Amino acid sequence: MGGYNESFLTNRWENFFDFDALESADEYGKYPEGEENEYQLPLPDKKSFYEEINLFITKHNAQFGTNDDLIESGNVLPSDVIIAEAPGKNKEIKLVDFIKEAIYYSFVPLTEVPVLYQHIKSKQTDDYMPVNKKQNIRVCHRYGRIERRCHDKGAYGDSRGQCGLYKLLLRK
Repeated sequence: MGGYNESFLTNRWENFFDFDALESADEYGKYPEGEENEYQLPLPDKKSFYEEINLFITKHNAQFGTNDDLIESGNVLPSDVIIAEAPGKNKEIKLVDFIKEAIYYSFVPLTEVPVLYQHIKSKQTDDYMPVNKKQNIRVCHRYGRIERRCHDKGAYGDSRGQCGLYKLLLRK
């Protein structure tokens, strides 16, 4: 995505955070629609993203005595059920839920001040509010990786200093 003057910038951000549409279509929308040079965000294919999901499945199976299968990268669609509903234990968990969590988690350092927040605030994000507090080096309890402040205009990244949202979801 290139810059604030880009055509369809708001549409792309709204599309990126429209998890209901992603679940029903199993892919992100294309912009500009109907034109020759359409752009479409890819689905997650980063190996560590799927490894972390499998770790979650393994721990869930051990804790609740279930037998949900592990998943393979590239063989799962956003609407696919990863963990079946267990009455009294958990709701049905789909791949789109893991995508949503990874994206929302990457925006924790944001406040309502950055220009970007105006593009992501929608009905999909109404129940989410970024935390406005000093950020520290920490081990992420969800994914077990160490994160630290990057030198790239206040962005946050992992222990190798990689910044950016796509590192969470896409392989490099």
